[in-house]
Amino acid sequence: MRKRLVILGLILLSFVGLYALLTSYQLATTTTAKETKEYKVVRQKDLVLSGVVRAEEIKALDSTSPENVKIKNGEHITKGQVIYQTGYTTPISGTFIVKEDGSYAVASDAKYIDASVTELDRHLISQGMQVKVANIDGSKKYDCVVKKVDVLPSSEESITKYRLQVPIQGVNVGVHMNINIPYSSVLIPGKFEDKGKILIKKSNSKAFKKRKINIIRTMGLKYASIAEVPAGSVLKEVAK
Repeated sequence: MRKRLVILGLILLSFVGLYALLTSYQLATTTTAKETKEYKVVRQKDLVLSGVVRAEEIKALDSTSPENVKIKNGEHITKGQVIYQTGYTTPISGTFIVKEDGSYAVASDAKYIDASVTELDRHLISQGMQVKVANIDGSKKYDCVVKKVDVLPSSEESITKYRLQVPIQGVNVGVHMNINIPYSSVLIPGKFEDKGKILIKKSNSKAFKKRKINIIRTMGLKYASIAEVPAGSVLKEVAK
């Protein structure tokens, strides 16, 4: 009798365990199905490009002996200023530089940040756009404008890169700076878009609506303007 009770108890425990396993699997399957059918649009963090400050022009000066030089390395000079004992004047305003080989030059006052962007993010940057710039520790910030973005790539690395220039004042040559580029587009997973059509429910709406949007294709991925598909919106899987 006791043996039968033990066997019945084991059978009952087996059924309970099996039921729990099936319930857990069903819940997981339902959750997965829900996750794959809806996608919440998120805004990416700003793209941060690292660059270094360079002089727009470095003008070589006539050579002379060190004892004839009236100014010190790193001193600021103005156009027409006499800098040699011989009466030689500087052709431009800027910073007087003694190069490693002992020759002399002037780094112009006009400076820019020399940086580069990969082909994946090239579409985010355009000439004339305003950007936020900061030094490495973030203690000094500047509002700047992109002056130039190369049309042709300048890098021979495995990832294609394009150079860009951002003019800046009040920063010494050689200082490293960060350029913050806000993302103007959001990722659209493939199954939530079909020929530019999406099902979207914006944060202030209660129902999904069909919309036709402009798709930006980059490196095999699909993006849309954040103006058309705001962050926080929910996309529904599109039947294809």
